[in-house]
Amino acid sequence: MQINAQVYIRDILQGYIEPLDGDYTFVQDGVTQPILQGRLWEYCRENGIDVKTQSPKSPDLNPIEMIWANLKRKVEKRRPDSKARLIAAIQESWDEISFEEVQNSILKVKNERARQVIEAQGEWS
Repeated sequence: MQINAQVYIRDILQGYIEPLDGDYTFVQDGVTQPILQGRLWEYCRENGIDVKTQSPKSPDLNPIEMIWANLKRKVEKRRPDSKARLIAAIQESWDEISFEEVQNSILKVKNERARQVIEAQGEWS
């Protein structure tokens, strides 16, 4: 399925973001298609959704990137040699990732990486 502004708004914004209650900011991770950006901003403005963008040069602000990197290392250590073994390695490796590791990734972004990116003026830190 191709993701365009209409699909993104329907499936992401209306499906997940709008139902959230409380004071929050939706951080958009590097949307680069001008049409999607324009329609996205217009929709959010019309619906009172506070949106911030994350520089495509700063993927280190996204805690999930640390989790994906760790998952990749765990899978590579298993050296899967078939599709079935790859699937099993991914599932086993994913099961090894603890809540504490996820929490630590979030705290690392909050306490260290954000400061580093600010000091680097949005460039890689």
